[in-house]
Amino acid sequence: MLLKRYKILEKVGQGGFGKVYKAYDTRIERIVALKEIPATPETSTTALKEAKMVANLNHPNIVTLHDFEEIKGYYYLIMEYIEGSTLDKILKVKSPLSIEESLAFAMQLCYALEYAHSNEVIHLDIKPENLILLPDGRVKVTDFGIARLKTQDLTTEKIAGTVAYMAPEQAAGKYIDEKADIFSAGLVIYEMVTGKNPFKAETPSATIFKILNIELLPPSKYNPEIPEELDQTLLKALEKEPSRRFENIVKFRYRLERSRRSKEPPEEILKPLAKIEIKKKEEVQESKVEPFFTQRAFEGIRRFLMGSFVFLTTLFFFRLIPFYPGNLSFIIPFLLFSFFFFNPFIGIVLTFSSLIPPLLDYSFPLGVIATALLILLIPLAKKDPLYSLAPFLAPFASFLKIDFFYPFFLGFYLPPLYAALLSSLGALFIEIYGILSQNPFISSLTKPNQYRLLPLIKEESVLNAISLIVKPFLKHPILIYQIFLWAIVTLFISLLRKKGDPLLSWLAFFGASLFFFLGYVLIPPHFKISSPVLSQLAPRLSFSFLLFLSLLLLKGKVRSEKEKRRKKSKDFASS
Repeated sequence: MLLKRYKILEKVGQGGFGKVYKAYDTRIERIVALKEIPATPETSTTALKEAKMVANLNHPNIVTLHDFEEIKGYYYLIMEYIEGSTLDKILKVKSPLSIEESLAFAMQLCYALEYAHSNEVIHLDIKPENLILLPDGRVKVTDFGIARLKTQDLTTEKIAGTVAYMAPEQAAGKYIDEKADIFSAGLVIYEMVTGKNPFKAETPSATIFKILNIELLPPSKYNPEIPEELDQTLLKALEKEPSRRFENIVKFRYRLERSRRSKEPPEEILKPLAKIEIKKKEEVQESKVEPFFTQRAFEGIRRFLMGSFVFLTTLFFFRLIPFYPGNLSFIIPFLLFSFFFFNPFIGIVLTFSSLIPPLLDYSFPLGVIATALLILLIPLAKKDPLYSLAPFLAPFASFLKIDFFYPFFLGFYLPPLYAALLSSLGALFIEIYGILSQNPFISSLTKPNQYRLLPLIKEESVLNAISLIVKPFLKHPILIYQIFLWAIVTLFISLLRKKGDPLLSWLAFFGASLFFFLGYVLIPPHFKISSPVLSQLAPRLSFSFLLFLSLLLLKGKVRSEKEKRRKKSKDFASS
């Protein structure tokens, strides 16, 4: 019992200056948070200053101070007890957040800073640990321990704070105003939408060096779903020179609001996110195996499947085009398979590198063309190794007569731009494979494919080989048309699926099937392009349609079972 009034229940946190306890106020009969700070010359001014500042800030997005006491060599700040999750804990469970979740968080952070700045208070320690999300979707800004008043002389001392979220002028001990809070807020939002704090390093000095010298990449480089307007807004807030940032937090908030697409209040958007830690605990209690399976084991299975595909493909390729002596044609595929368990990106690079010498030896022109294509796929491998393998799956799908399953699948499971790019590359790979091997390079043209260029280009120069490959595209414009058709339809699917509405997902599926049918049968004749034979196109479209429909139904059933378990856990928790 402290101050004959507060009964300590448990320790809930440890800060730079002291400890935070959950306590029961026996006089008013309420739960409070009790911040205990040792009374030393260093902390006395901090404790008193924080008490005075927070006491004058009465805002729904700022923690409320009830009382301030000093006893037995300690200062005590008695504040409202907040039952919620700090942003840093949320980001450990879900990172990055969706654009709308991040902006909903940002709006409330800006509201709090607007109010503080209008009362002459600069926080100077905005970071995920000091932002708490309540179950009702509200965000609370806490810890004004190093805050300063605008009226203070902020040029005579180096301001303390958390290095990884400091503004450059704060890290350098220069003049500070409310633009330091704009920088820190912008960095927190950057981390929410990308999952990365680009300035974090192994040591504080290395972090400060990055803050002062490293130019930021646009957040869309890490998350392609980020709109350009939000890109520019965050980069302006994170300018190293304070004069180039927003004039005040209000203008920053106005620009952020322009990137919002949802009309819901920020609190409503964040309510599901507020329960993310509770849900995680419930899932662990329900099945201790499930969290492991959905993360580590799933990634292991994913790498195994990629490695297996590379193993079988390279093994077949080395038998088809003998080049490596002795058992190397078997050892190399096995080594490539093993690399996928350690580093999939290196596995992709080594796989592509192992294919080039046999191709160059078999046909120099073909080797040069293939090398150029493989080099173009390397950037995709950096994003996700599976992306660089996806185009090679398209010819297999065509061989199995389920060509259209490939764009359907990409549209439902990849971000829009990547889905469209990989879909068009898949169509191109099908066509090039058909031109070289006399396999169907589309779901059958009115005339059969009679090219079979592989033996012809073997002795040709590189330019002649490229000319021979390009000629079928010029003779059959449907081949170029098909590349764009697949990209557009896949983009349509992905954009609708991204909305998260199950009804829109089904609409995307049936709409894409209709677009494919119209795109192949009705539109080409209007541009005097010979379209595929309907009797041969229909079975391929039907097979792909039914296969993906089965996958959607299975996914829906799994989602339904998960929702039932979540509802059961929620009912249990609320009871």
